[in-house]
Amino acid sequence: MGKGKMSKRDKGALIEQYQRLSILPEALVNYLALLGWNPGGDREKMPIDEIIRLFDLPGINQSNARFDEKKLGHMNMSYLLELPAHRYVALARGYFAGRAEFLERRADELRKWNPPDR
Repeated sequence: MGKGKMSKRDKGALIEQYQRLSILPEALVNYLALLGWNPGGDREKMPIDEIIRLFDLPGINQSNARFDEKKLGHMNMSYLLELPAHRYVALARGYFAGRAEFLERRADELRKWNPPDR
């Protein structure tokens, strides 16, 4: 991403992209809330109700915020590590099921172009 304003054509401008990347909604909300605002202190991971309670306009940074995908990935990992087992398993099943369907379709396409020797 450049230094200009973000547009809908920019990489990372669509929520669907983060869904496809398996970014947890709570991690994305937390990251975006802290992108241009500081609640004070050095805490980064905060539940949404606490973000709402602490938010104040004077805490908004005057300078442009810079989107850091690595930092978002780190925040997402910290949320993933704290998930209850049942939610983690459900997310993993959905992730691998979607990948399996993709791989099966891709394999079918490849077979059309490269039929097995008979």
